[in-house]
Amino acid sequence: MADPFEEVEELCDAYLEEVWRRLSSQELVPCSQIERDKIPEEAGIYEFSPNNEGKAYYGETDNFRRRIWKNHIAGKQRNSTFRRGTISPEINSEDEGAISDAIREGYSARWLPLKLGRKEAETYVKNQQEIKIQRLAALHRIQERRNSYIVTGKETDSLTLLREDRDR
Repeated sequence: MADPFEEVEELCDAYLEEVWRRLSSQELVPCSQIERDKIPEEAGIYEFSPNNEGKAYYGETDNFRRRIWKNHIAGKQRNSTFRRGTISPEINSEDEGAISDAIREGYSARWLPLKLGRKEAETYVKNQQEIKIQRLAALHRIQERRNSYIVTGKETDSLTLLREDRDR
């Protein structure tokens, strides 16, 4: 019997691989060429990649325009982990103008609209876990009935017990 947690984990892994594939297929746009009004006001995930060597920064948002433009490219450190944790230490400056310039000159961005964000994915996984618990309870009931049949000498198979449990 397959472990239901493994099934949920496999579903999540498959989902994440597909999301990663789709994000990676989006065009990286140099931040110097990004226009505020051309950034959609949709939910999804995004990436900032350095134009040279370095680590990419990934995030999720319920509004690309607000997050990418207002918070990251033209924002303040207090509203952006990307500015505060990546760019400021990278350029060794806390000057907001210098940080914005470093992003525009040294990074490219891409985004992927998603209807299923982190909260929805967590709900999905939680629901799958609840389904697993229900399945395990059903299997436990079946095993108890099988044990009672063994005690009485009555023969039956798991499929018959599963159907009986489902019909209850």
